[in-house]
Amino acid sequence: MKKIFKFGVKYSIVCLAAITLFFVLAINTKMTVSASSGEISNIAVSVGETYETSGINYHCTTDGSYVIYGTSSTLATFTKAETTSKLWGMEQDPDDAETGFAERYVCKAYLTGLSADTTYYYQIIAGSNKSEIKSFKTTKESGSTNVLLLSDTQSSSLSYFQKINTLVSNIESKVKDLNSVVITGDIVDRGGYESQWDALFG
Repeated sequence: MKKIFKFGVKYSIVCLAAITLFFVLAINTKMTVSASSGEISNIAVSVGETYETSGINYHCTTDGSYVIYGTSSTLATFTKAETTSKLWGMEQDPDDAETGFAERYVCKAYLTGLSADTTYYYQIIAGSNKSEIKSFKTTKESGSTNVLLLSDTQSSSLSYFQKINTLVSNIESKVKDLNSVVITGDIVDRGGYESQWDALFG
């Protein structure tokens, strides 16, 4: 039986990207600030229905970005995945200077044709800008699956997320073949504060 993906980036909290995307796409507001052209942020890997597929979710300040992926750590050979994107932003609340999101595109690329128990590397490209090369590992085709479920982390700063990273790392060192860490909701304390989402992805 084909299993869900195992995320391979050590010391990072892996959350369902849909949680983040549903949050950002649910708010239909206007924008009052701008961001640097081509900036790539808030990168997350989402699970597919089987190990053969996955999603790369991210924000980008320009449209037309795409993802390349492959099994080479240098991406000397790769497959190109086109993205779907939606322009989104949130204006600042005049009574709360910490609120507001600069206008950006919320993007998702679908990776297909993946093999079981394999490390894949990927990079996001937006014009002349490129993200770091990141990686994840697909699960085995058969065998048991271990999932760590977290809820209501409600973190408000980088120090809080570092504590959660430490918790996850400690559990990861004790649990064999931990395939994923899922956060069910309330990831940050104030959803309208971009600084708290920056801390999550930082």
